[in-house]
Amino acid sequence: MMTLSEAARLVRGLPNVQVNDHFGSDAYYVVRIFATYWHDTNSVNLRLDPEEQQRFLLIDGEGFSQIDNAWGRMGWTRVDLNFVEPQDFENALRTAWAHSAKPRRRPPRKATKKPSPAKGRYI
Repeated sequence: MMTLSEAARLVRGLPNVQVNDHFGSDAYYVVRIFATYWHDTNSVNLRLDPEEQQRFLLIDGEGFSQIDNAWGRMGWTRVDLNFVEPQDFENALRTAWAHSAKPRRRPPRKATKKPSPAKGRYI
């Protein structure tokens, strides 16, 4: 079992982390949000990719669960601090932080063709 203050101490130990309000919770981010802390439920939501999410669900299915919506299918994972082992939480937190610390990749711009002047136009 962990408390939110213990979990927050871990996240504040990561480089370049900032915190903002996010719908009444604490949202931690570097380039983008990687963790939200929900005080009323003693839980944390982490941004993982779907493969990492599955790995943590196998490690501890009681402490980790997929969020039950489209965000969860993209890898967002709920961590119940009442049940998770501190080392497992720290590993998942560092994994989520690593994703957030990467610069966003934008797809290359497609070359656009300029429209050719109208041919054979009748006025």
